[in-house]
Amino acid sequence: MTHIIESLLARTTKEVLNRKYKQKCGLSNKADKVIKYCKSCNYCWEPEFNTTRVKRGLLIMYYKDFPRYGKPRKECPKCESLQNKNT
Repeated sequence: MTHIIESLLARTTKEVLNRKYKQKCGLSNKADKVIKYCKSCNYCWEPEFNTTRVKRGLLIMYYKDFPRYGKPRKECPKCESLQNKNT
C-alpha cells in the first residue's frame, strides 16, 4: 500500500514542479525589448514613462554594469544631443 502512495506522490510532485518552472512571467523578454545599448557611452538605458519623480519630460535610466548581449543598439538621448551639438 505504501508503494502505491509513494509512487503517486512522486508523480504528482514532478508534475507540479514542471508546471511551476514552465510558467514564467516574461519580464526578461519585456526588458530585452525596452532596454537598449548605446555604443557611444557603453551604457544600457531605458526610458521610464510612468514615473512621479519627473513632473514633465521623460526619465532615462542608465545602467553601467548590465548585460548587453542581445540588446538592440541605439544611441541614448544624452549621446544624441551631444552629437547634434557637435554638428
